[in-house]
Amino acid sequence: QIYRDAVALAVARIHEGTLDKVVLSRALDLCYDAQTIDPEAVYRNLLALYSTAYVFSVRNPSTGEYVMGASPELVVGVEDGRCSTHPLAGSSARRTADGPTEDAQAGEALLRSAKDRAEHATVVDDIAARLGPLCASLTVPPAPTLLATPQLWHLGTAMSGILRPGVTALDAARAVHPTPAICGMPRNEALDLIREVEPYERGFYGGLVGWMDQHGNGEWALNLRSGRVGEGRATLCAGAGIVSGSTPQNEHHETAVKLSTFLAALGLDLDDVAAVSR
Repeated sequence: QIYRDAVALAVARIHEGTLDKVVLSRALDLCYDAQTIDPEAVYRNLLALYSTAYVFSVRNPSTGEYVMGASPELVVGVEDGRCSTHPLAGSSARRTADGPTEDAQAGEALLRSAKDRAEHATVVDDIAARLGPLCASLTVPPAPTLLATPQLWHLGTAMSGILRPGVTALDAARAVHPTPAICGMPRNEALDLIREVEPYERGFYGGLVGWMDQHGNGEWALNLRSGRVGEGRATLCAGAGIVSGSTPQNEHHETAVKLSTFLAALGLDLDDVAAVSR
């Protein structure tokens, strides 16, 4: 109920004209038998389940926890001065097992949605405005395409450009992060509302995960579809973009679908664990 109330407040602020969009997240704390979860096995599960995602596992030496996930979203990739980014935004559509025709129809409905197309365009325009000054040239397709993950359909726009001399992958990633896909618009107003209504600290969730070499090449993805895994407990996080047409019930459902991504990698369902939602 806390999350649904936060969504309702965000929609009211949007209608007041305070902001255009905000991404609100919630956390799910799990407790389980400490012997049932092996971080290496979870990492292998993530690789097997989400082979097209940016799969990562990083141990936090201060806590002993592993920050792990399978991010669908590339913030910036750079190779020999050429940069690429593939923002995903707009409400996701759940994949269906009813048949390939029904599944394709779910994706096409998302692609035709005026609300989701408008939300996606806002993100693309913001990234182009932030990345453009770092580029000698930047190509932005006029319309999004569909990107499928095992659970969800997303709208995506693959952008590419030529960086100015001396600009690194991390420079480019920091210029566009946090994007409206993880924060909102306007950025400062969205950040203020996130701090006001989210009852937990995001920590690494929603940040950048990746690598860079000495030549400035690298890849940086969003820390999404992720969790912190420790001995006997895990914390999973998921968010949804709130716009004027959002409803508390639908956004709560969308975050539940996203949480199931990492829950599947743990080899658990909610019947196996003691869970508390925040």
